[in-house]
Amino acid sequence: YCLTSLGYRGELILNLGRIFQTCALLTGPAMFYFLGQRIFQQQFWTYILTTGSVIVGLVSFWFLMQPNGVSFAEATFYTSDVVPNLISQRLLTAEIAVGVILLIHNILRGLILWHKTHERRDLYRSLYSASLLIYVVLAGIDNAKVINDWPLLLLRIFYAAIFLFAYMIMVAEEEGKQSY
Repeated sequence: YCLTSLGYRGELILNLGRIFQTCALLTGPAMFYFLGQRIFQQQFWTYILTTGSVIVGLVSFWFLMQPNGVSFAEATFYTSDVVPNLISQRLLTAEIAVGVILLIHNILRGLILWHKTHERRDLYRSLYSASLLIYVVLAGIDNAKVINDWPLLLLRIFYAAIFLFAYMIMVAEEEGKQSY
């Protein structure tokens, strides 16, 4: 991608864009498997969600590999990314929307359960889902390329910081299990 800042806009950059978009698509099945286990707690519904995500990913991947599957976005001082075709972008947006709805459901259900039982495990499960929700929303905004100026830097800093948030939740949960 450094080559685009020097004016290179060739097939190499487009192929790298296809690879990066494919990596974004590969995160969907893992998220839907997690949500299926958390929400439905039945393998059947977990497989349905995961398989649906795989199918959406394969269809989107097929469109990405077509001519004009990715194209160059406007280069600015802050970004020089490529954008996926409209069909792949809409499929990914639909998948993100379903994931956001399921994550919000999981967060609210966990918070209600925590409020009733006061078990820290329920609170931590809600916080895990909250960190995933923030990650998915920020990744969706970044992938849609609706922000191409300096706020993109802030978005990507928050995008990376969410991993620290998730790590802190895991450490707090593990520390709560320790007996001294």
